[in-house]
Amino acid sequence: MIDPVESSLDTHQDKTWYTFQVFPRFTWKVYRAHGVVAGLIVVLLIGAVLRLTGLNWDENQHLHPDERFLTMVETALAWPTSIGEYFDSARSPLNPYNRGSDTFVYGTLPLFLTKAAGDLVKMPGYDGIHLVGRALSALFDLGSVILIFLIGRRLYSNRVGLLAALLLSLSVLNIQQSHFFTVDTFATFFVALFFFFIIQVAENGSLASFLLAGAALGLSLASKISTYPLGGIAVLAAAIYILKLRADPGFGESIVLAAGAMAARLGLLFAVAFLVFRVGQPYAFIGPGFFGFAPSGKFLKDVFFVSQLMSGAIDYPPGHQWAFRAPVLFAGKNTVLWGMGLPLGLAAWAGCLLAAADAYKRRH
Repeated sequence: MIDPVESSLDTHQDKTWYTFQVFPRFTWKVYRAHGVVAGLIVVLLIGAVLRLTGLNWDENQHLHPDERFLTMVETALAWPTSIGEYFDSARSPLNPYNRGSDTFVYGTLPLFLTKAAGDLVKMPGYDGIHLVGRALSALFDLGSVILIFLIGRRLYSNRVGLLAALLLSLSVLNIQQSHFFTVDTFATFFVALFFFFIIQVAENGSLASFLLAGAALGLSLASKISTYPLGGIAVLAAAIYILKLRADPGFGESIVLAAGAMAARLGLLFAVAFLVFRVGQPYAFIGPGFFGFAPSGKFLKDVFFVSQLMSGAIDYPPGHQWAFRAPVLFAGKNTVLWGMGLPLGLAAWAGCLLAAADAYKRRH
């Protein structure tokens, strides 16, 4: 005799709890999504091999002059005993000016991150910390590859994002800089992070995108002060969003009110950037506390000195390579051959020309 209850269960109960599918039912979208992820993983693996192979290329001879300087500064630093001491430029043992450096023109955020990582892996010494810094440089540059993929995907498509990521993973300059304990790949990562968020500012003008772009701007400044022109990009992105609103026939609010709202959000962006910079580069200020916003005279003096070197007002050997060179051709050739490399270099210049042609067609 058949039990009606058991029969009912056999009829209606889902029996998949004791079975499994050898071939999952993937739709085309799922396959495509998995293909994109797999493609990005392959790109990152290629980039990782090129960046992490041969990190000890100089066999502890410290041949890179900037890296050697940073290594000496790094090994002289010590962690402060309190937050108050951290923000006190005169007392902090984390301040390069207090540890034997008369001049320091680099961002301090990469030094702090490298010191923390060096302590974590127990390689804080002179013949170890530079290897930690090189590994972090490589990892941050791989982070830039991921961000370039995300930016390309957001602006265009997954294919464009993957192609851009692949080209950056093969970039000569990025691979080279990933083998040095310097601040450049750290700054590049935060610049890419800034662009990821500032694109969203131009697209939707959301408050969150303004705040996150401000944080990324502050982190980039704390890595390399010369990234300050990004502030102009922020203003441009806000202007683009306002122009999009103005062109929208369904926009009923006053453009003046919209511009005022964007100006207020821009103010918040710069405020967040300043506060993040205050934390990441604390010795650009005198202190002694967090709200001691008076700029450090030593820091300003160093920034002015570097600006003089970069402009050619002060002559020094590294600047001699630019003497008697064709202003555009020399830089263009080196950008393609030794900077981005042929694949990315040619693609970048072709993209610029196509963008200019497209802009010309739109106007005419």
